[in-house]
Amino acid sequence: KTQVRVAVESAEANAKGLKVGGNKPELIERLTGTAAQQRKQKQISRMAGMAVRIKKTQTKEAIQGPSLKTQVRVAVESAEANAKGLKVGGNKPELIERLTGTAAQQRKQKQISRMAGMAVRIKKTQTKEAIQGPSLKTQVRVA
Repeated sequence: KTQVRVAVESAEANAKGLKVGGNKPELIERLTGTAAQQRKQKQISRMAGMAVRIKKTQTKEAIQGPSLKTQVRVAVESAEANAKGLKVGGNKPELIERLTGTAAQQRKQKQISRMAGMAVRIKKTQTKEAIQGPSLKTQVRVA
């Protein structure tokens, strides 16, 4: 029974152009290792195909100009930028950067405003204490 399996596996290895000699575990490893390599090769082929399609699209857009779909996306993004009072011109990546960067800039500006407000309140308190002396609240804290 085992000899039959080894013979079948040897025949499979021979058909795939693999080394036929060796013990059964080595033969099985060669057969299963080849399957893994074939899966990996298929994955690489798919990725290469995707890269070729992307390159073709980029080349086509360079020759013919952007597709209608891309033009619509840019128009929508331009309208969003215009609604937010941002510069509308420029290429698509610049436009996206302005749209996404604006939210981050607004958050940063709010944080700066809060910190400035705190600084003003602290300065007012220090000025008041310099003129009138420390408040009752400050005196309680110190004590």
